[in-house]
Amino acid sequence: MKLILSFLLIGMLSPVWASPLNDGQETNGGDPFVAEFLIALDSALERLPLNLPLENGAAIKREVLDQARLSVVFSSVESLTLDGREVAAVNQPLAIPPKIVMSRTAWRKLNEKQRTLLVLHELLPIVGIFDEDYRNSTALWQLLQPENPITVSAMETAIVRCDREMIGSVSESRFKRMIARPEIDALILKSLDHECPAFIEKMNDWKISMDLCIGSLSLTNWFLRSHIRSVPAAVEILKTLRSQGVPTFKVCAHKVNNSCEQVRKMGPPYQTELGQAMGCE
Repeated sequence: MKLILSFLLIGMLSPVWASPLNDGQETNGGDPFVAEFLIALDSALERLPLNLPLENGAAIKREVLDQARLSVVFSSVESLTLDGREVAAVNQPLAIPPKIVMSRTAWRKLNEKQRTLLVLHELLPIVGIFDEDYRNSTALWQLLQPENPITVSAMETAIVRCDREMIGSVSESRFKRMIARPEIDALILKSLDHECPAFIEKMNDWKISMDLCIGSLSLTNWFLRSHIRSVPAAVEILKTLRSQGVPTFKVCAHKVNNSCEQVRKMGPPYQTELGQAMGCE
């Protein structure tokens, strides 16, 4: 009995791949062109940041693209035509499952940049993102370039330290590509909380709106009520907000907040210096 059990256990524990192929046995075919397409796509996805800015202030999480990549069936043909013209690939987002078909002839002619653009361009429609003239895929491709990416955490650290050199080195185009609007608003609040005029000045230079409501308070009034520790820094911030056109009062959640009235209640030295910065009479 023990001998029989031993043979059964050996059979159960033997690896499946231990059995050799029979003569002439067929296996699943491979498509090296699809393999190259997927290598280019996976490489791009791995290097993209977690939050991806798109045109018109939209944004998408990278994980959405990661999930889409796993849902798609990829294939290749020698050549492809669409509406009478030769194309490098076509996507079918409404198919079940979604499909992407690539042209082997076109793929051979593409350089590395063109291949990266193509794989992103074909994946975006799978998640419902229109990519006219490669605008969104180009924005994503630019995030992959050697320049160190701008992250929200890096900007937060610079703001807490009020690192003017780091904040000043950030390019407008790259910042707007990598930081979405909700994150910009959070960074503005952090800059006020830590009284960092450098970031507020940068937003003003780039004409990024800072006319926000925080709960029932206007941005200016919120800052005046809770976050002033250094009068010189506060003066710089308030002057910048005023120069951008952020009003001294605003209706927020059906409640009017008059910042000049708030300054008058503070008394000296706030009343004079901050009042002048706000343009209060």
